Amino acid sequence: MKSKGVNDVIPDVTRIFVSVDEGGDIGSNTEGMWYILCGCSVHDRVRFADATKHFGFVKEMKFRKSAKRRTEVLTYADPAIRRIYYVATRKDQSTFTPMEQKAIHDNALGMLSDLILSTEQSRFIDVEIDHNDLIDDERAESLFEKNRFSKGRAKARAISSEESYEMQTHDFIVGAIGKLYNRCDERYAELLTAPKFCILTSSDMMKSVSPTGRSRQAVRNTAGGQNNNTRPKYKKTHKKSKRRC
Repeated sequence: MKSKGVNDVIPDVTRIFVSVDEGGDIGSNTEGMWYILCGCSVHDRVRFADATKHFGFVKEMKFRKSAKRRTEVLTYADPAIRRIYYVATRKDQSTFTPMEQKAIHDNALGMLSDLILSTEQSRFIDVEIDHNDLIDDERAESLFEKNRFSKGRAKARAISSEESYEMQTHDFIVGAIGKLYNRCDERYAELLTAPKFCILTSSDMMKSVSPTGRSRQAVRNTAGGQNNNTRPKYKKTHKKSKRRC
């Protein structure tokens, strides 16, 4: 039985907005055992931005620093969200070399871009990616724009979250998923009613694949893809999580 909100029951729209950010420090296990790279597609960009913009704060809003605002931001943003996607990488060791960190992030972002672009069928997809020192901005943008599932539909830009209310709102989405995986706290993830699509993987697998162009065969196998024309498989999650901590 299909869950409510999957492709055949979500109306298509001509243009959507996609935000992408990460949660959890890949450099250590102090913030939990999972590194989350999350994206969400948005059909009401104005409302999504207003979830943090309407507070009128001078400084950037962050999930971690805004404990009293979390429920309000997520509840306000939820109707604007079309789908939520994330790649959750389990950390199989306590520390990683700089090259391992870059490989894990690059491969996770490639998997996430495959998942998003193979699922979303809109004619135009505007993507904002939170700047991260683990990957060049141009490389991050190319993973969407030159993706085999994009077919010219995706236009991406890497940006600092300080410059975007959409990215500040998205930080609360990532924070909610991170709380679920790293703290076994479902309170915030349960406020997000949009369909969720995820890929679970491990750092042992991800760090062994060098981030060289689109040659990520081992990563494709984890996602379920077998060739360039195969849509990656994913796990559909529901509002009531079945995950055990």
